[in-house]
Amino acid sequence: FIVIVMGIACGIAIALVFYAIHRWLPVTANINTLLTLIAPYLMYIVAEHLHFSGVLSVVSGGLFLSIRSHRIFDHTTRLRTENVWSALSFGLNGIVFMLIGLELPVIIAGLGEISKFEAIKYGLIVTGVLIVVRLLSTLGASAFTVVASRFITTADNRPGWRGPLIFGWAGMRGVVSLAAALSIPVYLSNGEAFPERNLILFITFIVILITLVFQGLTLPALVKWLKVEDRDATIPRERQDTIVQKKLSMAALKVLDGKYADAVTKDEILQSIKLKHSGNVRLFEGRLAEHSVERKITDEEYRKIIAEVVMAQRELLHQLNRKQEIDDELIRKYNAILDLEEENFSVRFSGHHE
Repeated sequence: FIVIVMGIACGIAIALVFYAIHRWLPVTANINTLLTLIAPYLMYIVAEHLHFSGVLSVVSGGLFLSIRSHRIFDHTTRLRTENVWSALSFGLNGIVFMLIGLELPVIIAGLGEISKFEAIKYGLIVTGVLIVVRLLSTLGASAFTVVASRFITTADNRPGWRGPLIFGWAGMRGVVSLAAALSIPVYLSNGEAFPERNLILFITFIVILITLVFQGLTLPALVKWLKVEDRDATIPRERQDTIVQKKLSMAALKVLDGKYADAVTKDEILQSIKLKHSGNVRLFEGRLAEHSVERKITDEEYRKIIAEVVMAQRELLHQLNRKQEIDDELIRKYNAILDLEEENFSVRFSGHHE
């Protein structure tokens, strides 16, 4: 118990130090990105050195900083860290599963008196228990919601059984489970080998293999067979998207018309920004009033048009650069702007389904 609690406390304590550095010291986007890479290692090493849970230290500290990232990072840092961690996570996930394959022969050799058949049997039993417990917990939570809705207001008083069943079946184990198993010390404090460590690791490998491969591959078929519909919200996703975009533009207009009303009247760029948001509000209000928020063209057609528009602009910049009429630094600046605009369009419509 002390190992768990102090591991969490250790992670939060170190996270507070990094929070202060990000928030109040004169750091740049590059420094902030490097600090996000250093923080989890420091949390883990310090906690393990003090004989607390390094895994829980990283999880608690990471959650603390992640929840407050909008306060401590500017837009440049958020974009940069997102790109760095996306590539890094992809690589680390691949390395972890490579390690599974490389470590498995060593783990099997270290099972000792326990036979492979017996170890596999234990792994299947543990996997079965995990799957059943998760299914029972999700279905039980659904039943509890129905009962609780008689006494309190709930988001959905009739959640049904199909959604919870899908949620329960989607409980694949992976990197986190492996990290927790690998965090088990090789030796105890008295110098003796940790009892059945290799068996625990082998069982973890079995759990990961079955849940990722079997549950992962059968999940789409289960969703199709159950004919599960989106019950996450009473408002369709497309309408939610329109409402959010309208509210964002209204929030921007509130600031421009309030605090910076005088500045807007004097500056053409601010006027164009205000005009853009005013147009967005009218557009989205019109869509909501028509009770239809569907665009007239498909996502694929939209992406094709935007890609051709941006490509034409890139070609123009390339020609200007070849003629050496414009400074190279300026060309790079507007290439970066085009990258951001293209990424903006890509993210905005990535969640739509035709």
